[in-house]
Amino acid sequence: MKRREWIGTTNVNVPGATSITVASMKGGVGKTTVSSLLGLTLAQHRGDRVVALDANPDAGTLADRLLGVDVEGRRPTIRDLLNKRDAIEAGTQLNRFLGLAGRLAVLASEMDPAKSEMFNQSEYEAVACLIARFYDVLITDSGTGLVHSAMHGALNLTDGLVIVGAPTVDAANSAGRTLDWLTEHGFSELVSNAVVAISCDRGSPDVDRGRIHDHFASRCRAVVEIPADPHLSTGGQINLNALQQPTLDKALELSAHVAEGFHHHASSTLMKKAGLANGPPAGGFSDRLRSRCRGRPRPPPHSRAVRRCVLVPDHGEPRSGRAHRRHLPAGRRDARRARRHRSWRARLRPLRVL
Repeated sequence: MKRREWIGTTNVNVPGATSITVASMKGGVGKTTVSSLLGLTLAQHRGDRVVALDANPDAGTLADRLLGVDVEGRRPTIRDLLNKRDAIEAGTQLNRFLGLAGRLAVLASEMDPAKSEMFNQSEYEAVACLIARFYDVLITDSGTGLVHSAMHGALNLTDGLVIVGAPTVDAANSAGRTLDWLTEHGFSELVSNAVVAISCDRGSPDVDRGRIHDHFASRCRAVVEIPADPHLSTGGQINLNALQQPTLDKALELSAHVAEGFHHHASSTLMKKAGLANGPPAGGFSDRLRSRCRGRPRPPPHSRAVRRCVLVPDHGEPRSGRAHRRHLPAGRRDARRARRHRSWRARLRPLRVL
């Protein structure tokens, strides 16, 4: 019963782009694993588009955990996207820089440490605003620590926060210091709305997990303990079908708690920064359709022009009239042919009499 409720909560409607940041002051606590599980689960159970971005300035491994190791070194990175961002005007152009893990899109970080270190706040904001035009949920796997430039950009644009810890003394203290630092630097609202994910890959029987759980539950909105899983402990590519059922349930619970904090597009920090705070046009059109119809006057709702405006499969401009008839569903197409056939039979009937 709980699983059904979690799925329903995960499917909450988000009419716009929402940003979620996964952070931790300490490395090696499972931050990338939690980011991967969150992204895969949201993409599996939601109907919109979800993308995971690796913002680690120290050659992050998010793409390796989701797409596998890039042996040939040909995978596009966030640096490649930054170099070509001015030429991107459609979602198909953006997708050339993204990998695909199931239904989850993945943007890899730069593997060259020299180039990766140059990834700063303004570049992160540029990439995030570009992604917000074509995707609905952005999950950022931040680097270790909180003071690097890209992390400031992620915190300034995020609508939700996931803090990762572990059931050990040092990891729990690190997660607590992360919350303290965020509160002291003006992110107290994010802290009170945050979700704490405790990765139980490693632990000790001498540590009281219940006490750690209660401590973070008193400071944040929710706490989820992700159990140890043999598939996750290998450090290889993550496949949801290979996970044990308790791990899948906890990943779904984490996704439900994160989805509970999704904001409406008008109040989304990312949407405001991207200049999309007014949301999509009336009638349910998406931001991607609006970007393709840029420059065209929008007809009133329920008008004939709205009903005839469609997107053709070749990703061109919306067409109307005869150009879109061959893209109609088979039933409507057959009915139209039948009407034409009856019309021609009526015209030929007098000739047969003669």
